[in-house]
Amino acid sequence: MGKPQNTSEDAVVSIDVASKVDVGGSPAEERRRTATWQDAAYHSVTGMVGAGVLGLPSTFVSLGWAGGIITLLISFWVSWYTYRQLVYMHELPAPDADPEAAAAQPGPEPGAKGEQSRVVRFDRYQELTTHVFGKRAGRWALMPFQAAVLVGIAITYTVVGAEDMHAVVKDYSPAGGPPAIPLWACFLIFAALQLLLSMLPDFSALGVVSLLGAVMSVGYCAIATGLAGAFSAEGGAAPVVYSQPLTDHSAMAVTNRVIDVFAAISTILFAYGGHNVALEIQATLPSPPTAPRMMRGVNAAFIVTGALYFAVSISGFAALGVGTGSNIILSLTNGPLWVRNVARIFVVVHVLAAYQVYTHPVFDWIESAAGKLPAVGRAFSYGSWASRLVLRTLYVAIITVVALLIPFFTDLMAFIGAVAITPTTFLLPPLLWLLVKRPRRWGAEWALNWVLVVATGVIGVLGAISGLWLIVSHASRYHLFAA
Repeated sequence: MGKPQNTSEDAVVSIDVASKVDVGGSPAEERRRTATWQDAAYHSVTGMVGAGVLGLPSTFVSLGWAGGIITLLISFWVSWYTYRQLVYMHELPAPDADPEAAAAQPGPEPGAKGEQSRVVRFDRYQELTTHVFGKRAGRWALMPFQAAVLVGIAITYTVVGAEDMHAVVKDYSPAGGPPAIPLWACFLIFAALQLLLSMLPDFSALGVVSLLGAVMSVGYCAIATGLAGAFSAEGGAAPVVYSQPLTDHSAMAVTNRVIDVFAAISTILFAYGGHNVALEIQATLPSPPTAPRMMRGVNAAFIVTGALYFAVSISGFAALGVGTGSNIILSLTNGPLWVRNVARIFVVVHVLAAYQVYTHPVFDWIESAAGKLPAVGRAFSYGSWASRLVLRTLYVAIITVVALLIPFFTDLMAFIGAVAITPTTFLLPPLLWLLVKRPRRWGAEWALNWVLVVATGVIGVLGAISGLWLIVSHASRYHLFAA
């Protein structure tokens, strides 16, 4: 009898290095790999489409029609391109059977012909940067920015969830009286729901939660687009204003206009934070090569994401013009009350799910580190009941207190988008690609990736300055504990 032909999946052996790369992983960690490309699709939709889409129409106030649409198009394509780069760096050929040796040098494109038959899987973004830059440099190249993204989005989503919940309460409270439930109580209710969801042991257990979040995101974006379209059709006595001419040409006025433009760009970049959990999502797919299956999910997610982003942005700005607020659903006051509140409830459910998608990698870091502690390590390993009840409760409580202290949505989006999401989403992937894949020097691919690195680096710095300026200049409007 002849030897059976190996399939493409059987021909490759996966070497898990989560416990070999010193980024906080637990040596005893076992990852469940049972997901499908459909799971990857709705994890990606839930992680990407979120609070950021509600602020996109407001970016057109500073950028205008042409600037807003062009920025959306460019950011959409670059986001897809850099997401694809991470997907194809999830698995790199292992030069020998030693996983640590595989982590020491980059290999050729996965799937290349030759004697290489085993691959190293990088299940965390941090593992990939450590592989490329080394232990110390790799940690500092990513972890501060990724931590800022994951923690910052958790804070922002807590603010969004509580505010939309409170908006529903106000609509159904007695006219002329205070809301039946104060805003601070809505924060606590949101935190309690997050605590309940945080009891799910690991990322693989988020399937149903993430699917529900993806459905909710499509739902509230569709409602927001419909309400905006109906608002535009209704018209009114005063025409909608779409531009704000600069009448004051003083240095301060020009500076403020420039700051608003870069803050708007940073807000658009905030909408693309999904890269920070891309490798964690891909880690749930079984048996390499996983890139083709992952890309099926990614492409489906980007089709949905692009349709929602453009529909909400264009219809929202068309309806309200320069009067567009930071949350388009809260800005629209037309249509039946129950329709608006259904959209707000959808937002609450979605950010509940998306919070978990972005927070489980943090749980992984914290609990894997706690699992290394002497005496108590075994009790507090990742996903154990002790860690879920103690460490996750403490984390959610801290996030909630911070959200109560700084409940300002738009300025927070702009600052996080510039400081954290820009480097992790738009700058690091092409830089890693240049170092791992080593495209031909001065070739088209080499030049494109260097342009992305330099351009996004400059935009990130200017956006961070703009976001910080807005936070400082608007500080008088903020009230501690969302009073």
